[in-house]
Amino acid sequence: MTFSYLFENNIKLVLPEIFLACSIISILMFGCFTGFTKFYKYPIVSLNSGYLLVLVFLFTSFLIINNPLVFGTAFNGCFVVDWLAVIGKTAVLFSSVACLLISMDYINLYKINSFEYFVVVALSVFGQLILISSCDFLMAYIALEIQSFCFYIMASFKRDSAHSTEAGLKYFLLGSFSSTFLLFGLSLIYGSFGTTNFSNLSVLLFEINDLPTLSYFGFAVVFIGLLFKLAAAPFHIWSPDVYEGSPVISTIFFAVVPKISVLIILLRVFVILNETSEIWCFIFLFCSIFSVIIGAFVTLKQKRLKKLLAYSGINHVGYILLGFSFFTVDSISSVFLYMIVYMITGVVFEVLFLC
Repeated sequence: MTFSYLFENNIKLVLPEIFLACSIISILMFGCFTGFTKFYKYPIVSLNSGYLLVLVFLFTSFLIINNPLVFGTAFNGCFVVDWLAVIGKTAVLFSSVACLLISMDYINLYKINSFEYFVVVALSVFGQLILISSCDFLMAYIALEIQSFCFYIMASFKRDSAHSTEAGLKYFLLGSFSSTFLLFGLSLIYGSFGTTNFSNLSVLLFEINDLPTLSYFGFAVVFIGLLFKLAAAPFHIWSPDVYEGSPVISTIFFAVVPKISVLIILLRVFVILNETSEIWCFIFLFCSIFSVIIGAFVTLKQKRLKKLLAYSGINHVGYILLGFSFFTVDSISSVFLYMIVYMITGVVFEVLFLC
């Protein structure tokens, strides 16, 4: 047996993520050895790091699009590559590129010499790519935490601002609270079925055609944690304060990029429950209607642009969940079309906001 070919397909499937991880380390080393070295006279490397990261994101998207393996699983079924993953990863990368290019003028105007910000952005995108391809609850949780920890840092990155520090602290405390919900729900699901793999769970649910009583509560708690990450009402309390206190470049990123990765993992979990999806459809319908009402009416009272953006995002999440609540092929395809249009219009709005 030729052991050199044992993990060949695994490496091909994860090649874009491997390239992105190696590039993040390279950008970090470039910033450390160039920006803090007397030999180079301590140059400002923040903009250079940003443009390097833009190139890295573009190359990563090309690797994803041109991957010869269109469909496959790796690492014992924990990592999946399909057309949903390809479309989601491409959308995340291109929207991240747009957000980075928008933020360059802001960084140049305020003379921000912190290349570490771009490393944190790259790590958050790396977590989102892993989250999109996750086919196991534990892997999804780890990817979600990578993404969330980076967001905590991005929210509190303006260290000389009390508002930014407060936003990061609020985000960290409430995000940790939602993560405990996720872990508690995962423990109940594992206790009910003995596995956390999506494929195994779908097979088990198809055979028994019903959920154990304990697992109902487990999936409900998991959905609460994911809806918190989406900032859907009534789990939206953190969103306006975090958007308001975060630096402008972080608010741009929060408003445009992260929702699609959580949306895709929510769809993968929902597909597992297709045979018992009626009760979950009612839950999503309630959250969608509540989000639309909160987002529409509370927005009218806002005088700050960042909070207006936050409540607008809550409103849009309501419309997205409305498509989920019907859970048909047409509604899900409409949800993703709406999400892509929302990301494009979000980028355009941020351009006008910074101009």
